Amino acid sequence: MENMKILVAVLILLMCSMMGCGGGGETSDPINTFEPLPPGASASNPNVLESIEATSTGGEAIVTLAFRDSYTGQMISFAVLNPARVVVDLPNTDNGMGQTSLTFYQADLRSCNVLHVADRTRVVFNLLRMQPYNISIEDRYITITFAPAQEQQVEN
Repeated sequence: MENMKILVAVLILLMCSMMGCGGGGETSDPINTFEPLPPGASASNPNVLESIEATSTGGEAIVTLAFRDSYTGQMISFAVLNPARVVVDLPNTDNGMGQTSLTFYQADLRSCNVLHVADRTRVVFNLLRMQPYNISIEDRYITITFAPAQEQQVEN
């Protein structure tokens, strides 16, 4: 029950941050600032996130986001250290998966939540521990590779 309360609180905070709830007035927060739509894109014709799949190899978790059309938007990503999360904002994108929560258990990747508010979709990847990640875009796919966290050696 306590976990459910925490999940609801996190979802409310994420939705508020996406909708601009709170202090009012202008903000210089780069996380909630989006670039104009690229040429050829239209807010009335958003792209659609169709699937999210994850695999692991050699300690890496590899996540692939598949879209209906080539992804040409201005994606924004950032990390949260505690709890360990990576957030990807996809402006002018709808969630076409019919799901808002996926469980993976691939390397240190545990799950993701997909939230859609107004004209953007936010994907929150929940990790066992924070680790380096790389994002690449190719045609209809965004690939996120979570590298294994480096173990710190303790000298005696």
